[in-house]
Amino acid sequence: MAGAIMLAMELELAVKAPHDVVLLDGSLLTPLIRFNQAITKLPDVPHELGKLFSERIAGALHDYREILAARRTDRVFAAVPKYTSRREIASMLNLKNYEDRALLSMVLESGEVVGPINLLRPGESPNFIEPDKSTAVIGPEILSLIREVNVIYYRPSEYFPALRIETPAAIAKNKSRLSVLLDAIRHQCNAPGLMEPYPLYMADRMVRHLGCMLPVLRRTVTQEMVATNAITTNASRDAVERKISQAMHANSSEQGS
Repeated sequence: MAGAIMLAMELELAVKAPHDVVLLDGSLLTPLIRFNQAITKLPDVPHELGKLFSERIAGALHDYREILAARRTDRVFAAVPKYTSRREIASMLNLKNYEDRALLSMVLESGEVVGPINLLRPGESPNFIEPDKSTAVIGPEILSLIREVNVIYYRPSEYFPALRIETPAAIAKNKSRLSVLLDAIRHQCNAPGLMEPYPLYMADRMVRHLGCMLPVLRRTVTQEMVATNAITTNASRDAVERKISQAMHANSSEQGS
């Protein structure tokens, strides 16, 4: 559930980002999978957590549809999974023991591209679980747009592995918009030793260090509440700190699972 709420926030952030090119970590299929899992588990989670997800899901689906449609010509969206074991290209070449990214990292020269190909394999048909009747229209639209998502493999430099890039067909099949995307990725892959574009690397590093920040965040929130007279005694202050700590621990435990 926490993962689905986090993805809803990520989609909102991506849509509101003031950039020409917006890169998402992971696959464009991940939000659909996480939302379906969260909707299935909705009756079993605490009421407050379920309420938070229910309040965000409608907006998240609209953001998801906007990213998949990519109708604005001044915006480019793409997802770049760090880890992938897909074998579409290898299967076409009858090299079924190889994964696409490993194979193309050996074959492609700097600046070369393979694709676009369809994200979904023949016979794949993702499902959408409706959280309520208000999403009866947007669900089929999202499924239709996912079927049009394309995959491109691009090697930005000779010391960088081939990247799997998932992007809407409106971008992958438009030479102008595709060139903007590839040029942006090339400029963000200049640091040797990285396995992903620099913005995604930095975002990942920040998230991985959140655990070290929790005690500082707990103290900051408590001090702010004291400053605004929300807490009047040391006893109530200690009680609030315990509740904040328990909430943070529960959230981090769920994300870890």
